[in-house]
Amino acid sequence: MAPSQRSAVIIGASYGLGAELARELASRGYRLGLAARSADKLETLAGELGVHCTTATLDVTDPAEAVPRLEHLFDEMDGAEEIYLNAGVFNFNKHFELEPELATLEVNVVGFTAMVVTAYRHCKRRGKGTIVGISSVAGLRGGARNPAYNASKAYVSNYLEGLRARATKDKLDLRVIDVRPGFIATPMTSGFKGMFWVTPSPVAARQIVKAVAAGKQVVHVTRRWWLISWLMRLAPLSLYLRFGL
Repeated sequence: MAPSQRSAVIIGASYGLGAELARELASRGYRLGLAARSADKLETLAGELGVHCTTATLDVTDPAEAVPRLEHLFDEMDGAEEIYLNAGVFNFNKHFELEPELATLEVNVVGFTAMVVTAYRHCKRRGKGTIVGISSVAGLRGGARNPAYNASKAYVSNYLEGLRARATKDKLDLRVIDVRPGFIATPMTSGFKGMFWVTPSPVAARQIVKAVAAGKQVVHVTRRWWLISWLMRLAPLSLYLRFGL
């Protein structure tokens, strides 16, 4: 391994945006750690990337098992400079039942928290690092399709901001990056209607990796979604309730 070769771990790497992040980082010569629930998908992806990959099968909804497996992945890689927290779900909840709301929170809040705390502790041991969290433009306001999703993404953004504050308090050389995508073409969004400015996942991954390299703290994907986020903040509640995400 060349001394200058960079390393990254992607949690939620088996398909969609996570897999495209792996492909983009591999094209830049990174050593990769790939983590997700599906061992078969991880091995297939690792086989096509053409770079050194270490894989870990874990389910973020089971922190008691997932945390030690992520820590073992870090150990196997002899550390990771960048950690991408991509695991997340959106559950359509047409009839507003309890189970889809709880299932969303289990992954996007509980699972995220377990992984981001583990990532932070890893970076603290190393004395430096980069943590990239995938939140959403949807986290800026409430949403009717699955209220828990928008709320969970607001949690992610606020947690990442708190992590920056904690890193300052700990005097840690840590970059914490909040990625706020709009609509990205992935299996998770395949059932959506009324989407606009839909970004192909390879384009989104390329923009994210470039923004991470540039040291940005908050990233909108694509960049024009910054305009939507600005309008969402300004929209009166009555207007947002009629047309909002």
